Amino acid sequence: MLWMTSGKAIGWHSSPGNAFPRVTMCDFSVRRLGNVHRYTVQCTLPLNMYNEMIYMFLWFWMVFVAVITVISLITWLLRVCSRTDGIHYVQNHLRLAGQLQTNADAMASEKFVKSYLRTDGVFILHLIGHNTNQLIVTEIVCALWEKWEKPQIVPLSEPLPVPAPDHHEMQPLKKYE
Repeated sequence: MLWMTSGKAIGWHSSPGNAFPRVTMCDFSVRRLGNVHRYTVQCTLPLNMYNEMIYMFLWFWMVFVAVITVISLITWLLRVCSRTDGIHYVQNHLRLAGQLQTNADAMASEKFVKSYLRTDGVFILHLIGHNTNQLIVTEIVCALWEKWEKPQIVPLSEPLPVPAPDHHEMQPLKKYE
């Protein structure tokens, strides 16, 4: 494929490597007056020119897709490795929902990202945002934020409420004989 871009004109009848030969030798027989005459002549294969162009386009297309894939991989790796990108991403979604009002909320959101979501949670949110829309990600971030903000641990100084027994359910055991 590089010979096409190198500027060296080879000619229409040959291509390097002979993957798609454009000219070949053809053998055929002609019967004349009871004799069979065998001829070998030069034949052109114009369909191979089209095949070569199609495969050349596919080769360049695969190179283009490979380059775009490498660029995308590097972008995602930078997103995953960068904590500030994750913090800004989550803060933007919390601002969209009106959850960040003060600087204390912004500091809490940094703690939320670093300790609760961590790198894998932000990565999942990026994937969800990439495959759906931003409204879905905002709703998920807000639900996680509200769950994180609620106190999860009951202090030991307060006794846990014990439900009162229901007297209708408690009956003495009967002996079965």
